[in-house]
Amino acid sequence: MFDWSKEENDDFYYKNIERIAKRLKTLPNAQSVIEKLKKDGHEIYIISSRDNGEYTNPKEMTEKWLKDNNIYYDKLILIDKGQKGETCKKNNIDIMIDDTVKNCIDVSENGIKVLMMRTRFNKDITQFEQVLDWEDIYKKINKANI
Repeated sequence: MFDWSKEENDDFYYKNIERIAKRLKTLPNAQSVIEKLKKDGHEIYIISSRDNGEYTNPKEMTEKWLKDNNIYYDKLILIDKGQKGETCKKNNIDIMIDDTVKNCIDVSENGIKVLMMRTRFNKDITQFEQVLDWEDIYKKINKANI
């Protein structure tokens, strides 16, 4: 994007990712939809690839962010990159919501239904059912009758 070399890009990323992650905001309606899903009887598992060496204390940072943003969860699982499918299978996850194509492929190959949150980076991917926002997620989970 800035005509940086791979080394310059990586240097910027690793020097700034933790600061950026701590300041991220939730998507609209995330908190209220997650609460509705919980009230409907769903278990809420958050599986994040933050345990990959890029953060000083990924568990503490993630728990604080979730608390600060009033995001309910039953279980938080931090993994290294490339383990989401196996982790979902091990934890009997019925539906995984993710925006990364690689994660969606991994999860799907492990027999778990995937809802891909549409972003500008994956909007042309037709392999997975895409969702536009948290209200759309709620509708699709109800439609799947899980």
